[in-house]
Parts: sequence; structure tokens; C-alpha cells
Amino acid sequence: MSKQLSLIFFLLLTSDILFSQAIVDTTLPDLIPYRKGNLWGYCDKSKVMKINPQFLYARPFVNSFAEVRIDSTTEGVINNEGQVIVRVGKDTTVWVSDNDIIYVQLENEVGIIKLREANGDWVSMSKNRINKRLAEGLYVIRKGRWYGVVNKSGKIILPVAHKEIYGFDERKITQLIKRNDKTVFVDSSLKRTVLKMPKKYSVGSFHSDLAKISLAKNRHSLVGFINRNGEVVIPMRYKKAGIFIDGICEVSNETKTGFINSKGDTVISFKYGSPIVWGNGYINYRQMLSSKLYDLNDKEIIKAKAHDIEYVNDSLIVISKYGSGQMPSLKYGIIDITGKEIWLCTSHSIYTNLYPGLIYVLEKWAKQPYYMDYKFNKYYED
Repeated sequence: MSKQLSLIFFLLLTSDILFSQAIVDTTLPDLIPYRKGNLWGYCDKSKVMKINPQFLYARPFVNSFAEVRIDSTTEGVINNEGQVIVRVGKDTTVWVSDNDIIYVQLENEVGIIKLREANGDWVSMSKNRINKRLAEGLYVIRKGRWYGVVNKSGKIILPVAHKEIYGFDERKITQLIKRNDKTVFVDSSLKRTVLKMPKKYSVGSFHSDLAKISLAKNRHSLVGFINRNGEVVIPMRYKKAGIFIDGICEVSNETKTGFINSKGDTVISFKYGSPIVWGNGYINYRQMLSSKLYDLNDKEIIKAKAHDIEYVNDSLIVISKYGSGQMPSLKYGIIDITGKEIWLCTSHSIYTNLYPGLIYVLEKWAKQPYYMDYKFNKYYED
């Protein structure tokens, strides 16, 4: 069962209000996975059972559907009434996207066996395995090294003669790399070309109307950015670069990492080593024996003696530390913004970014996991 992790990035308006803003959605869902002994069902916010415990495991709902383990060899997807929409057997996985698309695929193979559109239609290809879904009614297929696009009846929309076909961006534009290595961008009809790039360039996907660019066939090429007209607006002068989110981008020179804005101006100095993680309005900088959180104005918020930090809100910061023993493993706990420990750093897993409103907790490998809310109410009984 695939874990679909998502990270929501927020625009930082001022550093003064960073930690007063809701960084994650702590609103409880209508149906909450509830474990009773070894069986799972779903309850409401008052712990009244709505779907009786009957599954070996149950994930939170993603919009209309939830992934469940039906028995030791069968997984499936249910609707909000507890009805099984699809079930799959051993070596096959089923998962739900955040737009209510259900995917079925073999665990150790590339390609989708079938998928269910949000309107309830099932789509599969008798002659081809779906590589990915572009949009409703449009699917990328692969034959050998080459990619093409078909509709739900299998009719060829783009010939299977492309080195790569990317998903649609925020402006419903997709990037195609042709057999001759030329990069073109086409609109949602897949017929109208909106931008062609010279063969000498390697181009990434657009984010916030900017795309990374480097010299093709030169693995030492520096990286810059182009706009949607194909104009180089930030020169190729960085060793590495991320993508633009909320107007800023993480970039690296030979030794350090900093941040630039969409004009190429440095907005956070090149002082960070590796690795760093940024999002939710903060920068997490890991060092040898500690982790630090900075806001996007380069102000240190908190320093913790921890391997890693995940900021959620002022009263809940997940940290991880290496435990003791011959083979130390990471242990997870929770501190607040002052560094006060409010959940001992002894759990094997604590995840806050899997599903809105819920925290996944696995205290020990030998025990069953459970979910709790942001007030530490636990949804299980043994």
C-alpha cells in the first residue's frame, strides 16, 4: 500500500507572524481510523463508530476513499460507507490520490494495471500498460524506451516516439522531449506548441512560471532559469537548484546553499551546508549533533539536540534522535517551541504530514500503530 506523502508550502508574509500561522491542517476528518484490538474501523470526532472494526489495517480517508487491508493477502479501497470499491491480492498494490483517482499496479513493476476515474469509470489498456495519468481521458503509455499518449479507448493521441512526457503544470502545459532530444512545451490539447527550446539546452518543468535550464550533454553544467518565453532570466551560475515555491528557490554554489527570488537576487545568504529541508515557512538545517529551524528571514527560531526537526505548530515539533545500543535506530518524540519535551523521544515512528488533522504513532515495533489528534487524543483501545 503506497504512502502518499505530501508537503504543503505556505507563503511567509512576515517573520513576526510565522509561528502564529496554521502550518498544517489540524482539523479532524469526519471519519477517523480507530483500532479496537487488532481490528480497524472508523469513528467520528466523538469516537462513535461509523464503520465497525473489521480490517487488519485502515488508513485515513483521502477525500471520498480510504485504503484498507482486508485480510493477510488482500488489500482494498472503501468508500465512506465502508463498501469495498476494489480489492487486490498478493504482490498488487492499490492506492488513492488526492483527486479521488484509484490506482492499481503490481508492486515490483512499473506501470498501472488499471485506474478508476473520479466519475467512477474504470480504465485499462488491453495492449499497453498505463505509465501515468495526464488528465481524465489522457494516459501516457510506454513501449521500450519510448512514450506516447492515448485516450481511454486506446486511440493514439501522441505517437509513441518521445523520450519523456511530463505531467501538466499549473498552466495546463506539458513538456515533451522528442526522439531527437528537442524539448517542446504544448498546451492541454497536446496539439498547440507554446514553446520550443534549442537542442543544446536541458530544461526542467515550470514552477511559478520559471524552469531550470542547463547545457545538455554537460554533466558539469551550471544551472539557471528561463521564463515561459524561453528567455534566460536567471543566468546559469549555480551548481544545484530546486524549484520556485512562493517566489523563492533553494540554490547551491560550490560549497553552500542559499535562497534567491524570481529576479535572481539572493534573499538568504549562502551559509547553509547540507542537508537542509525547507517548507511550511521555515528552513530545517541539520548539523552534526543538532538541528536548527530558521524562518525565511534567516532568523533562528529554535535549536534542538536532535537528528531532525519537523515543525508543526508552536506546541508540537517532532524531533528524532539516535537511540543507544550496538545498532542505534532513530527514535521520535515531540517538543514545543521552547524546547520543552512533551512526548518522550522513544517512539519508533511519529508522522504528522501524512494526513490532515491526524498524527500516526508507532511506539514499538512489536505493537500496533494508532492515530491521535493534535490534542493527543488517541483513537484506539486494546
